Amino acid sequence: MRWMTLCKLGVFVALLVLLQGAKCPNVPELKDIEITVVEAEYIEFEFQARGGINAHSAVETIDIDELRQDLEEMDLDVSQIDTILVSSILYGVTAYNEAVNDREIVNGALTVTRLDTDASAVIFDDVNAVVYPLLGALVPPPIEPDGVDFLNELFADVLAALKGSGPSEFEVQAEVSGNSAPAGRDTNFDWRARIYYQVSAPLETETIEF
Repeated sequence: MRWMTLCKLGVFVALLVLLQGAKCPNVPELKDIEITVVEAEYIEFEFQARGGINAHSAVETIDIDELRQDLEEMDLDVSQIDTILVSSILYGVTAYNEAVNDREIVNGALTVTRLDTDASAVIFDDVNAVVYPLLGALVPPPIEPDGVDFLNELFADVLAALKGSGPSEFEVQAEVSGNSAPAGRDTNFDWRARIYYQVSAPLETETIEF
């Protein structure tokens, strides 16, 4: 009985404190904010190095309708996209004859050409690497700044096409060149170059503010 009386007294005192505004806790409120959503995509080119010369090409297509669908499935409003820019460029080896683990890429380079305009640029060069440790890996090569500018111009056109002003696809050809060492023995490995690009757009959301 006494506990009930003390409890009632405590509630009464607490109400007085709240009414007087003493040490009143902040009430959380919802506040609208804008954040930037970034989605990562990539183009991958696969090459087969055979013999002593490591010179091969591959063509990939950026399908605008397919890219639009992918972005919409990620709840990204295509009409709100601000930029599409290169984020990173990597290369690696996908298949290799493990019985011969002393192969090397010597002076490897990657050139990319837009088949719609025939414009091209060197993306990376001066790659010198032992092949075997690259199996299953992706590592950064020495990048050419002009090559990055070239790719960003391509992605600017991709963005325009996504918004309805441009072709339905972009065909891009990549060519690798260089040598495979040691000389005098056949080369037998597959490798790839992957160009990552990021799609950025603002997103309205809510956060709790105290």
